[in-house]
Amino acid sequence: MQKPVCPDCAGNQLKIIGLLPDSNEFSGNTLDYYLKGGNLYLCTDCNLRFRFPVLSDKEYNDLYNTENKNWIFDENRNDWKILRSFVEKNIPGNGKILDFGCNFGDVLEKLPDRIQKSGIEINTQAAEIARERIHTEIWNNFDSVPVDSQFDMIFAIDVIEHLPSPGDFVLQALPFVKKNGFIALMTGDSNSLIARLSGSKWYYSAYPEHIAFISKTWAEKLCEKTGALEMFYFRNYKGTNRPLLKRLKWFFVWAVNYLFGKKSSLVFGLSPEFARSGMGNMKNFGKNFSSDHLFVVFRKL
Repeated sequence: MQKPVCPDCAGNQLKIIGLLPDSNEFSGNTLDYYLKGGNLYLCTDCNLRFRFPVLSDKEYNDLYNTENKNWIFDENRNDWKILRSFVEKNIPGNGKILDFGCNFGDVLEKLPDRIQKSGIEINTQAAEIARERIHTEIWNNFDSVPVDSQFDMIFAIDVIEHLPSPGDFVLQALPFVKKNGFIALMTGDSNSLIARLSGSKWYYSAYPEHIAFISKTWAEKLCEKTGALEMFYFRNYKGTNRPLLKRLKWFFVWAVNYLFGKKSSLVFGLSPEFARSGMGNMKNFGKNFSSDHLFVVFRKL
């Protein structure tokens, strides 16, 4: 039997956080079989949380390339607004940026027109839509990007959690970033209060396509390890803007699950509204009411 090791630092000082749920959904698509959830681990050396075991690269690529086109960009999301503000303040007039995992090009479209925009997208259908929409170069992976390309900023929004080794991604992006340029990541914060209290039940780790989870501590350790980066900026934020009453409702869902565990379904069953909404589903455990996302920006030295 294969033993788990940290996919980032290859360390074996691991702590099991808990069992992850099996799922017949992947990136918005319903499957005719269930994917095993495996376990959620914490590497005490580099502070990466990760799923193990995981699928092969080919299996993941096949699953992503069957993704449907029905994904709708949520204007209530805060990530693109935070990113746009950073770009406006820190990227020069005609600076060059690369969106890794650009999907249909929604975020690129939101950024200032003065910026030279390009992207990387593994899904061939989504990449074609982004090309037609943004009228720019969209590559399939870093290997497709011309080796002499230099960007003022490479960013990844809600992508790093899909990759087995976030650290490898940063190192792979580094040669394509100008000196004093930026690599920015936006994802769930595995060290947020709700994530720590929720353990393996945290909604962000319930999605089978989410396999690695970072934190500010992870980012600090990566800077120490590489010697080629410094943490330029860090902040936490709420994933979406929701009315206060809705946030309170989601907090109630989290509190019931936290207090009653497996018996929480009995509590939700008392209310037809909650039963219909699916809010008791583990994919909603801790969702939509706290600042459990992070925005970290590395500067290349």
